[in-house]
Amino acid sequence: MRRGWIIGAGVLILAGLGVIFLANEEMPAPEEVRPPPQAHERATPERAAVTAPRPQELQPVDSHPMAISFGNGSVPPENEPAALLDLFDVYRREFGSFPAGEDNPQMMHALMGRNPSGLPIFPLHHPRLDAHGALLDAWGHSFLFHSISRHHLAIRSVGPDGEIFTADDLVVPPDRP
Repeated sequence: MRRGWIIGAGVLILAGLGVIFLANEEMPAPEEVRPPPQAHERATPERAAVTAPRPQELQPVDSHPMAISFGNGSVPPENEPAALLDLFDVYRREFGSFPAGEDNPQMMHALMGRNPSGLPIFPLHHPRLDAHGALLDAWGHSFLFHSISRHHLAIRSVGPDGEIFTADDLVVPPDRP
């Protein structure tokens, strides 16, 4: 019994020495860890260097050349669905199928680099992307994507009237009569 007390006391002494040792170790100086500047504070170059994100966190370095010209007037609005399908074909050739997604933002995120290789086909920051990452047509409406199979994708712009399945819809491949 006495032996147990001695061992217990020794463990307590060692634990106490460990706490004392850890308490005496140098901690990083408070100025090494800085909070982000508040809205009312001016960002100094020193503070900006600490809080600014790295460029690769902002946007993938590359995207497909066709994607860069998308929506800048070089592709007429009536040809945009076909141009967009060409970009999705780049994805299909690279990964063997079109991306699996339930809506426009999920499909576009796959083109923007959220894919098995991190391959950016479409620019992360594009003027036609809304706050959720949905790609908008020339009239400000979300493109609609319909996965027919792993190798067939239909893309629809609802056109100027904003109504689906009307005469001004732009669809690739074209709807069957």
